[in-house]
Amino acid sequence: MRLWILLLGVLCMASTCEKPIDLNLPLPDPRLVVVSNFTTDEAMRVRVSRSRSILDDLPEDYIADAVVELFGDDDNVLEQLRLVIPQINRVSPYYTTESIALQPGETYKLRVSAPGFDTVMSQSQIPARIQIRDFSVSGLTSGPGSKPGSVRYDYQVLLSFDDPGSLKNYYHLNFYQEVEDVVVEQSYLQPVVFSPFSDNNFLLAYFAGGVLIEDEEINGQRVSYSFPMSIEIYPSYQLLGKIYVELRTTSEEYYLFHNSLSRQQSNNGGINGEPIFIFNNIENGHGIFAGYSFSTDSLNVIN
Repeated sequence: MRLWILLLGVLCMASTCEKPIDLNLPLPDPRLVVVSNFTTDEAMRVRVSRSRSILDDLPEDYIADAVVELFGDDDNVLEQLRLVIPQINRVSPYYTTESIALQPGETYKLRVSAPGFDTVMSQSQIPARIQIRDFSVSGLTSGPGSKPGSVRYDYQVLLSFDDPGSLKNYYHLNFYQEVEDVVVEQSYLQPVVFSPFSDNNFLLAYFAGGVLIEDEEINGQRVSYSFPMSIEIYPSYQLLGKIYVELRTTSEEYYLFHNSLSRQQSNNGGINGEPIFIFNNIENGHGIFAGYSFSTDSLNVIN
């Protein structure tokens, strides 16, 4: 009995001595966040917002009064981008070019300023476009799917292209499987979801889809890659259409940004794991400004 009274007294003393700790740490000043992945044959789009505290659960705060300017490699102003506020839900406001035609091999510089923020700058290049040399399908098999009435198709896709032979090149491969709905007479493209590869040369691009490739050892040669594909459809009203591939030749900035995002997504180290820092090439701010070029091809899975 005396032991319980003693324990109760200790607990009461502990509760009266407990005080909340106020660290009173100053929050960093907000900075501009700039995000743009740009390529040829398309207008450049730049999203501008303000940085937030990790404790802030408010929606992203977009900046609508920024001045966004695009420069060439000679520091001449090419264009001031125009603000676009889409009427479609879930499409964020962005700034866009209207007259400049982006060219492969060119270096572009971006400057963004807004009231109350430090001016930010960045630069990146659009690499030369690489054509796909071979694209083929082999080993097509079918079997019962995971749901009643569905069929699973498995096949291998072979892709080859000529590496340009520069010091180091970076690629982002995306695959899309066409599925035709015979009832509504429409088709749609379904991104192919990959399982982790045992080859360390491949890295899943979790946020953008597809796989990232860095050619540390191959230069100036024709390279080939083989990928296992699988998809489930309902043959009663769906048909397997074409398989599409998009080969992106990316800038180093593009690769490092998506690489860091992917490694952070797949990091299972917990609190004791290695911290993954998201790559940032926005001077005085946060985000990514990165160029890429692309080529595409397609073929029928079932002849």
